Amino acid sequence: MHALANIAGVAPRAVKPLLKQLRQKIQSDPSVIVRDHAIKALGNYAKTGRPAAQAAYPILIEALTVWKGKHAALALQGLANVMTALPAWSEKNFKDHPAF
Repeated sequence: MHALANIAGVAPRAVKPLLKQLRQKIQSDPSVIVRDHAIKALGNYAKTGRPAAQAAYPILIEALTVWKGKHAALALQGLANVMTALPAWSEKNFKDHPAF
């Protein structure tokens, strides 16, 4: 998972088919480190462009509260990348979200 987090920002094609598995890892993997790296991978993936940011957004939103918010800081870092990639879209979607 660490390697995936490291390449996600430069190899979005490698990450895209793994989005479902990343979501599952974040929701249910017993290892904090694995979950952290899955969230980092999503955040780095979100930097690669509009489609990636839109795909990462719902998973990162879920990551804010999963495991009682343990990964909220990493999820927020990833969501900052979403906002950078999609400024107007992000304002519309983040504005009324209860986490903000």
